[in-house]
Amino acid sequence: MNKNGKYVPSRGEDKKFNQELYDQLSLHEGKKPYAYFDTEMNSTIGIGFNLEDKDNQRIIREMGHDVQSLVSNKTSLTEDEINGLYSHSIKKAYNDAEKWLPNFKEQPREVRKALTDMAFNLGSSKLNGFVNTKQAFIDGDYVKAADEMLDSKWSKQVKGRAKRLASMVRKYDKEVDFSDVIALKNKNVLESNKNVPFVDRILNADNYPDMSSPESFNAPEGSRSTHGLSTGYTTDKNGKETHFVFPVISFDKETGALYLPKDPAREALDSGNFIVFDNAEDADSFTKNYKKGSSLE
Repeated sequence: MNKNGKYVPSRGEDKKFNQELYDQLSLHEGKKPYAYFDTEMNSTIGIGFNLEDKDNQRIIREMGHDVQSLVSNKTSLTEDEINGLYSHSIKKAYNDAEKWLPNFKEQPREVRKALTDMAFNLGSSKLNGFVNTKQAFIDGDYVKAADEMLDSKWSKQVKGRAKRLASMVRKYDKEVDFSDVIALKNKNVLESNKNVPFVDRILNADNYPDMSSPESFNAPEGSRSTHGLSTGYTTDKNGKETHFVFPVISFDKETGALYLPKDPAREALDSGNFIVFDNAEDADSFTKNYKKGSSLE
């Protein structure tokens, strides 16, 4: 949270994801400038900000508020202050969900939203108690994961919220194999961007060299690397984000050798050696799965 209380989105997600999550949590938690009691009778304010948590009390004091004055409804929060507290809470919840589930980043978009919402409400210690739910997500058994979410004390406490989150998860079936879908999607991306230099290196890998264990790329010892794709984004004056993928290993046409640029993102943007994506999720997925549907697979 920055000092002026401005909302800072979750790291690693695109603007649309963060706005949808903000709206979702505003619905589930409420959004109130005055203190109220949550389902466990904890004194709460803003968007699910627990005023009985000692770390949260410290944050409140740092904002210049007296905790007891807020609890007794003698004072209230401004819109910016509510969003500032939410920024702190959502980053913690996102990190808690990511730590809880090893393959969190590989989960579908709606599942990540559901799990972040769940972590926001439960906190890390209670989330860790959902052992069977966690295993179901790891196994990709979303029907079982949804069932386990509902078969809990938490579900009985939050009722409709648990049902909505479980339905977000349940629509994904363990029998669905996304590998062919990903391969086809990546093939279409590569074909539509075949004139981009690093894409040509993917489509015609045998015509280019590779690099042995580049140190700054943290490649495993003895491995060979050719691209080392990464993601970035730019923001225009209206706040619109443009996400792109670029190589961190470049090819020198004159020498016929690969090299590691000092500023790979800037070099890629200046030379047109990048691919634009609609959102951060698609860009990140491509960097992890670009070999599917290509000669490198």
